[in-house]
Amino acid sequence: MRFVRGIMFFMACIVLWTAISSSYAASQPAEAAAVVKEGVTVSFIDKLKQKKPSRLHVARSLYLALQDGQAGLMLLLTAQLGYAYHIASSAGISIAEPLEVADRSGVEIIRPAYGELNVVIRREQLEPALRDYAAIAIRTYATSIKEDKSFGDDVHLLKSGRFDYRAMLEADRQVSTAEHAPASEQLPLQLYTKFLLPDGRLLMNEKEQQSFAYLLAFYDASGNAIGYMKDELPLIDQKMSANPDIVALVYHHFTLNRDEINGVTVHPDDLRDQLQMLKKNGYSPIRQQDLLEFMEGGKEVLLPKKSVLITIDDGYESNYELAYPVIVEEQFFATIFAVTANVNKEMKYLSRITWPQSREMMQSGRIDIQSHTFESHYYGKTVDDKEAAATTTPLVIGGQLETDEQYKQRMRDDLMTAKTKLEEQLHHNVFSFAYPYGSYNDELIKLLHETGHKVMYTVEEGAIRKGMDLAKLPRVNVAGPYSAAKLLRVMKKYL
Repeated sequence: MRFVRGIMFFMACIVLWTAISSSYAASQPAEAAAVVKEGVTVSFIDKLKQKKPSRLHVARSLYLALQDGQAGLMLLLTAQLGYAYHIASSAGISIAEPLEVADRSGVEIIRPAYGELNVVIRREQLEPALRDYAAIAIRTYATSIKEDKSFGDDVHLLKSGRFDYRAMLEADRQVSTAEHAPASEQLPLQLYTKFLLPDGRLLMNEKEQQSFAYLLAFYDASGNAIGYMKDELPLIDQKMSANPDIVALVYHHFTLNRDEINGVTVHPDDLRDQLQMLKKNGYSPIRQQDLLEFMEGGKEVLLPKKSVLITIDDGYESNYELAYPVIVEEQFFATIFAVTANVNKEMKYLSRITWPQSREMMQSGRIDIQSHTFESHYYGKTVDDKEAAATTTPLVIGGQLETDEQYKQRMRDDLMTAKTKLEEQLHHNVFSFAYPYGSYNDELIKLLHETGHKVMYTVEEGAIRKGMDLAKLPRVNVAGPYSAAKLLRVMKKYL
């Protein structure tokens, strides 16, 4: 009987001590957090050997013991489980280890350029525990470099429960451009971009691009890791070349009505057939930044032997409704050259893309939006009542013919306004331009360079070669009646 009473008394003491400890931790969250964060490394056993161990330090030791997998017996002996949890919570640290993501259907890993990793996250498709994540961190590893053993080391730490998620969040937190979107927009996609190498180089060298890995961690609003996924990236098996065949294709409008097909209007089923044909014939889709890196780089900078750029002029809403789904499904990349003043604008004929649609497409990691002027895609009156492209000549405005300086200032303002508007709305670098009607002259080229544009496209047909003038790049127009086989024959004329 006395023994039973002793046990009951001992248990009552445990309950009382836990309650007092928990109350103490809750009443001093700042002190508790400071101690947890200060990184005390004294082991649990060593601390117990001291005559008067600090309750905060004991809690820290318990927290460390939990990480080391030694907590079971120790927590029972000290009856401070609740206390340790209070201390960790005060410091914003979760004692529970995050689980590896099993269902990856909500995460798409894209390796578009050879030096970047794009992560596209669809919240509604994530595992329930991850859907309210507040931040992510991405760490990349060059596993082909024998001296770099960090991926293996981190995998070992993950398995042992010793991985430092907090340090990863501080060093590798990624910001999605969707975070800049208006609060009223609920974007279905979140795009995060991470360079594979720390110096941000776009790898175009076949030897350097062979083997990489990544670690992706999800965090809650308190900065606690709630899940992670890791993997090695597939090797780039495309044959690389210092003298590749590069073709830029240009599309405009898309329609489901085959009666409306013409020289600049394509059915989305034909677009799909054409993209599949390109893949079957060994063509690799590249992006504007890939082309720029190659054209400005030395002999060591390579591209796939058969490279193709998809460009779409004007920015019609059909680009979003009909072309965008096909491009994503076929895993291509495309650049839309938008007349920026028309974005979000009600048009009498052929609706244009909106800013929310533009942001969604950008978030896919597959679509880039560049400049087609702000509001200068039209023919205006010149001398003798003739008409010419507004981008290349002084116009009659208000009954007066512009001077050369007035023309230059109008176009300088137009180009800068388009670039600024796109960068403010979409938070990406605008450096590429498509000439309206393919019209250009030396003065327009000079103005484009002055306003930060580096890559400019004409409508003259041909292939792109190393050493070409970046201000006069050719493109092949994809006419509506073209079958996939017909398009391939047209492309081969220039290769």
